[in-house]
Amino acid sequence: MAHNVVNWKTFVEAGRTFFEANRGCPMYQLVDHLDELYRLAYLKAPFPKTGGEQDNFLHMCFLICHRALLSAATVLSSGQPEDGPAITRRAIEAAKVCLAVKADASNFEEWKNIETRKTRWESRSNGEKPKTFTPAYKATFTEPLYADLQSVIGTLSDFSVHFTPEHLLGYEWAQTSRLDGGTDNSFGVTEDRVQQEFLMLADQHRLILRVFDRCLDGKLFDHPDIKQRAQLAMTLYKELLQQEGFTEEATAVGETW
Repeated sequence: MAHNVVNWKTFVEAGRTFFEANRGCPMYQLVDHLDELYRLAYLKAPFPKTGGEQDNFLHMCFLICHRALLSAATVLSSGQPEDGPAITRRAIEAAKVCLAVKADASNFEEWKNIETRKTRWESRSNGEKPKTFTPAYKATFTEPLYADLQSVIGTLSDFSVHFTPEHLLGYEWAQTSRLDGGTDNSFGVTEDRVQQEFLMLADQHRLILRVFDRCLDGKLFDHPDIKQRAQLAMTLYKELLQQEGFTEEATAVGETW
């Protein structure tokens, strides 16, 4: 539904009203399951405790991904589904670095690349265009999930994160005539977009958690409490896919988180 741009306080109040009106819906319950899954996994999964830099980095990235879930879910549940994917993209990038380090430990130093990053900031300070930098990771071809992460990052970039025609046309636009002969433009998103983004959010964090499971050598879900919560999330996720008409997708996702 298209709306006029309002002032900040009205915008905030509209988001709160949307959240409260839908608080008990199944999509919100799905987020509750994912939130608890992250909490249980961090407490009970066998994350390394050596205190080493790379181990600490894995901990940090997991917490960042959990926070990204909460942040994206907050804007979605406030009726602003177009703003969630940018948050999720950053979480997927964090998971991608963790997987790259799993593939080859030297990729951690390649990601940091302090001298190159320092040079880029110096160029900016001098008013110069910094040289392009893309970490050259090794051995990522050995990790099948890496290609999945890259694919999702590309999709989110084109449709939601960058200002592209796809992003612009993702809104509903409307024009109304004014008494002075001019026109007002208003825009918004369909209510279906909120549900669809919730399902995509769940699927994207399913991928993220699978990456961390790989980083822990397939032991993320070993604890019974984690396994039970993951199953609850999966059951509800599949039910919601079917309710929204994504029958093939509900079958394709399998039975385990």
